[in-house]
Amino acid sequence: MARLWEQDLSRPDGFLASVGGFSLVLSSARRHPARMQVPLLALGKVLLCGLLALGGLDLARAADTPRDPSPAAAARPLLRFVQWNDLHVDSSNTDYRLVNEKADYLVSSLNSGTHFPAPDFVVGVGDLITGEGAGLPKLTADFNLLKTKLARLKCPLYPVMGNHENIQAEGDAALEAPYREAFGAVRVNYTFEAAGILFVMLDNSGAPASNGTATGHARREWLRGIFQKSPDT
Repeated sequence: MARLWEQDLSRPDGFLASVGGFSLVLSSARRHPARMQVPLLALGKVLLCGLLALGGLDLARAADTPRDPSPAAAARPLLRFVQWNDLHVDSSNTDYRLVNEKADYLVSSLNSGTHFPAPDFVVGVGDLITGEGAGLPKLTADFNLLKTKLARLKCPLYPVMGNHENIQAEGDAALEAPYREAFGAVRVNYTFEAAGILFVMLDNSGAPASNGTATGHARREWLRGIFQKSPDT
């Protein structure tokens, strides 16, 4: 599955996102010298998992903000990014029909701008591989295949673990090793900023079973710390 997200830079008050029936406006942080001054978007395998702790989101600000009709505003660039999830790339190619071919098509279409202009980056919000069946050997084989496909992608990819990446064993160092080898150890519970928006990439791949564990507690405290630095959330 792939979705295109755009930020209209003529709307400085918020970021409008629509996924899976949810439409959210993530408003800019108030100015504070000791805190982040960027809007915040949380992504994870459980859709927009930051909703669990976001009670203070302003859901109307951008909708109520008049769009700037000036030619200068219309000419401003857009921030475009694509969301990928549930690609299920499979080294055995038996569990999900044509998944490897679909992954190749996605990479080719993004590179060529077949359906829309090339995005600034891709966020992969989980289950980019199948990973089921034979434990660690299957995870390793699937990630090796995924890496060969992603090597052709011309824009950055920001991934997050889903339950297929570690067989729903969030926090298991051995089963998460292939993911970390493929994307780097820093690609677990991390943030990045683009066009003044802070993207929060949250690993909740073991939820809900992991929520009551030490791993789940550490994940929530990490996320809480991110939100506490952003006063509008």
